[in-house]
Amino acid sequence: MRESDWRDFCSLIHLADDAAKNTKRDEKTVAFMFEVLMPYEFKGIRRAVIEYIREDKFAVAPSDIIRRIDGTPAEQSLAAWRLFLYTLERYGYYDSVRFPSPAYHFVIKCLGGWGQVFANCPGMMCRGTWPDISRDRTPHMGSGTIFRSR
Repeated sequence: MRESDWRDFCSLIHLADDAAKNTKRDEKTVAFMFEVLMPYEFKGIRRAVIEYIREDKFAVAPSDIIRRIDGTPAEQSLAAWRLFLYTLERYGYYDSVRFPSPAYHFVIKCLGGWGQVFANCPGMMCRGTWPDISRDRTPHMGSGTIFRSR
C-alpha cells in the first residue's frame, strides 16, 4: 500500500467493523494495521476483507487478511507444486530455470536435480498422468513467474 491509500484503508476497516457489529477501532490500531499490511496492494487487501466478511462473523485482523492474500501453507504448497509441474512440462529437465523462490531450487537439489526427478518419474511428462489438482483453490499469490537462465 501507499500512504495515499490511508483514507480508503480506514474507511474499509471501519466498514468491516460495522459489518461484523464490532466497535470501531481507534486510529492507533488502524494505523498499526496499515503498517503491518504495507507490503500488500490495497486492491488485494480490499478483496481479502470482502471475502473475509462474506465468510466470517468476527472482526477482521491483519493475519486474516494476510492469510487470504498469501494463502495457507497448504495452498502455497499446491501453488508451488503446480508451478513445478508446469515448468517441468514446458521446459523439460534440460533447460536451466530460475524459480521465484530459492526454496524450489533447494528441494529440486535435494531430490537429485532435474534429471533425477525426471528419471524417477518415467512417463509422467505425458499430459493427463499428473495428479488432477485443477479443482483445488488457488490463493491470490504472486505471478509465480519462471525465468529461463539461458
